[in-house]
Amino acid sequence: MNESTLSIKQLADMLRQDARDLEKMASRGYLPARRVGGEWTFATAEIHEWLEKRLPDY
Repeated sequence: MNESTLSIKQLADMLRQDARDLEKMASRGYLPARRVGGEWTFATAEIHEWLEKRLPDY
């Protein structure tokens, strides 16, 4: 992984969420993600944008 992408474990650590829950969210299209070589990857910029849009809801 490079600095512009996150693995499922890195994202789970960053968000303090269970990786399995994030995998479900990604597979259902709730999280901006891509499957690369059978693994979920997350673009850091897309995750930050996704969080900013949802922050007012919390």
